[in-house]
Amino acid sequence: MKLRLIIFFNLFMAGLMAHGQGQLTAGVSHTRQNLTWSIAGNLNGTSPNIFSELKWQRVMGAGALVAYQHPITDRIVAFAEYQHQVLVQGSVTDSDYEGDDRTGRVFFAKEDAGKGYTLASQCGLLYRVFKRKSMTFTLGGGYGLMSQRFFLLNEKMGLRSSYTNQWYGPLLTGRLQLLAESAFGITLKTTYHQVRYHATGNWNLIERFQHPVSFRHRAKGFGLENQLVMSYKMSGGLCVEVRPSYGYWTTGIGIDTVYKKDQSTPKTRLNDVTSEVLGVEVGVVWRLKN
Repeated sequence: MKLRLIIFFNLFMAGLMAHGQGQLTAGVSHTRQNLTWSIAGNLNGTSPNIFSELKWQRVMGAGALVAYQHPITDRIVAFAEYQHQVLVQGSVTDSDYEGDDRTGRVFFAKEDAGKGYTLASQCGLLYRVFKRKSMTFTLGGGYGLMSQRFFLLNEKMGLRSSYTNQWYGPLLTGRLQLLAESAFGITLKTTYHQVRYHATGNWNLIERFQHPVSFRHRAKGFGLENQLVMSYKMSGGLCVEVRPSYGYWTTGIGIDTVYKKDQSTPKTRLNDVTSEVLGVEVGVVWRLKN
C-alpha cells in the first residue's frame, strides 16, 4: 500500500505541475511522536482487560515535505501533499499484566526506539466557500494515508523487533486564511480522517512466532489534524511558511491475530491504538506560471 500511494502521489502531482499555474511548496520538518497500543487476554476483553501494552514515547523524527496546489476553476483547487520522516531518537516500554487495570505486572522492559520512519500523504479537491479582502474560507475532501514504522532495539540482546502500521481512508478538511492581501498571512487548517487501521509486528526474538509477520492488528478509527500556517510573502513570487501542527489518531476495539510456527492463529481483543504527532514545518512556496 505504501508503494502504491507514493506512485499515485507522484503521478498526480506531476500531471498537475505539467500544466503550470500552480503553487509548489517544499521544505523540512521535525516531529515528536507517541504511540500506544494494548491487547486484552481474550476476545471478550477480559482475563485480564489489559494483558500486554506497548508505549513508544518522545520518538523524534526529521524529514522533508512537498506539496502542490493547482486551480481547476476559479473556486476549485486540486491538492497533493507528501511528507517523509526518519526517526532518530526515542524509547519504548513493553509491559505484561496478569490482573485487570494494569495490576500484577509480570514483565517490563524499556528499550531504544531510535530507528524507523513515518510517511504521510493526501490528495483531493478544495472548494472556496467565500472570499473577502482579508479572509478566505475553503472546504474540501480527499483521501489520506499515514504509515509509521517503529522499532524495539537492544543490540546486546539481539532485539530488533518492529511494528508497522497504516492509517488510511477518506478525509474532510477546512481552511481559513486570514490577511490574504497582506505580506503576512495566517491560515488555520483542520482535517478529519475516517480511517481503517492495519498493522503488522515482527517480534524477532520470540521463536514460537512466525517471521517476518508475527501478528496483525485490524481496527477502525479516526484522525484529527490541526495546523497553523504563518506565511511571509517575499519578492520574486516567493513565500516563506512556518507550520506548527498537532495530530491525534485513535482506533476503537479491534482484533489482534498471532501467527505461530505451528500454524495456529489465536485471536484476542485489540483494546485501542493511539498516536500523537507534534510537528513543525518550514517551507518555501513558489507560484508557477505558464
